[in-house]
Amino acid sequence: YTKVIVSPIVKVKTCKYIVQGIIEYYDDKKNLLVTIDFGDGTCDEWAVKSFPNKADYTFSQDDWFKK
Repeated sequence: YTKVIVSPIVKVKTCKYIVQGIIEYYDDKKNLLVTIDFGDGTCDEWAVKSFPNKADYTFSQDDWFKK
């Protein structure tokens, strides 16, 4: 897959989480697989995973970084 940073990933010293940024993942045929949105700058653990033509999935960064 290819990872494209659409909006800069922001990590601040006062928060253990990524607080802002958007990453898109594409397959080898350049089809969008998923978009990860880390939010609006608020210090929280939540990010949103969006699949084309499917519902969004909110997840904890604590769970994501364990993988």
